[in-house]
Amino acid sequence: MSRNQSLNYINVLEIIVIEEVERQIAKLSPHLAKYINPEQVIAYALNRLPSLYATSEEGWRRQQLKAKTELKNQIVMAVRQGLAAVQKDPLKVTTPLKMRGNLEIASYNVEGNHRTQQKKYF
Repeated sequence: MSRNQSLNYINVLEIIVIEEVERQIAKLSPHLAKYINPEQVIAYALNRLPSLYATSEEGWRRQQLKAKTELKNQIVMAVRQGLAAVQKDPLKVTTPLKMRGNLEIASYNVEGNHRTQQKKYF
């Protein structure tokens, strides 16, 4: 892969989990909803679900169908558990994650009997 080539992949579950978090938060009372950090719920749920990555439109559709049919109940439960986990400590102070400008990727090339490491920044 050349240095200027971008990486094109997506975890299909991210979008589906975001939609489920929005749906479940909308059902909460406004008083309770204001103490929920949706990003924390999303991360909690995604960490408990299998990744469904895709690199093509066809793969994206296939993984989306799998998520909506085979994993629907797991997604609902993971989000519900995430809401409960976040609600346990609504006064907890956290520092939001700052997006990194570059993604560092280490790749290892085997040349002869030794390895060389290259770091790529995108």
